[in-house]
Amino acid sequence: MRTEGDWIVQTDKETICREGARVARAYDPEFPEKVTKQTEANAHLIVAAVNACKKINPENPMAAAEALPKFYEAGVIALGFLVVLDTKASREVADIVRQALARGE
Repeated sequence: MRTEGDWIVQTDKETICREGARVARAYDPEFPEKVTKQTEANAHLIVAAVNACKKINPENPMAAAEALPKFYEAGVIALGFLVVLDTKASREVADIVRQALARGE
């Protein structure tokens, strides 16, 4: 099952969502006045993860989420091969892979 549109973070009951947006609440519906740093951080993490996975695979973002650890592992392995090749092209690609891996750390 998937939802259409990007997700957004809602920090209070009054947040107005654009049509099609899904919401990750940063508060407990029973106690809406209690937005904590942790609940807001969790909501932002959920929104970032869902939107990134939907960008990778709009038809099946869950598949993208489940594949991410393998993508990371493949990047680490590929980087080793690219460094050994040591050509101009492999150095350029290795830089891109390093940047991507660094964002995941």
